[in-house]
Amino acid sequence: MTDNDRPARPSSSGSTPGDAGSLDAVLGPYRSEDASAAGGFPDGSYRVDEVPPATAREALDLVDEWWASSLINGQAPARGLADVAGALGGHLVGHVSPGRRTVRFDGVQVPAARARDLAELVLATWPDPVDHSGKPATPDDGVPPLDRAVAEAWVRPMDADSCWEGRGRDLLAGVDDVAPRARDGLVGLWWD
Repeated sequence: MTDNDRPARPSSSGSTPGDAGSLDAVLGPYRSEDASAAGGFPDGSYRVDEVPPATAREALDLVDEWWASSLINGQAPARGLADVAGALGGHLVGHVSPGRRTVRFDGVQVPAARARDLAELVLATWPDPVDHSGKPATPDDGVPPLDRAVAEAWVRPMDADSCWEGRGRDLLAGVDDVAPRARDGLVGLWWD
């Protein structure tokens, strides 16, 4: 993809295709139940979890395309993460700011049996390190999205605490090698 193919970063005014109420209506039901995030943040934004891929795509259609398709901070693009979650029977987590009309899906969770598939799909889809502008990353940031990701595993889907944490590339070994206790649970990749 060339620079000309990438969407331009939105203006500082935050002007986007949808409105704050629409974004909140789509993602509000997925507001995190985590006690620290349940009340949201002072600007009215909040964390979401267990967002189905189709719902994530609906929300991404309400925001500027830059938020949906850019590799923000070296993470896999949100629209691409929705595709990965859909292909592997998973869901997404992220941060919503209805007032600014932005959403950033910064993690994907899938059944633990699909751990290797998740890592392989992310690596195959985004093998090269690039920043949000489409230009090669600086030497300090020059790592593919899989290598920038934190990997986690949970014994049960609703567990608040993970039973294992590692690097994204660790999931290439499969869940039985890195987190056998989570064999029937979930694994996820997260980007900060």
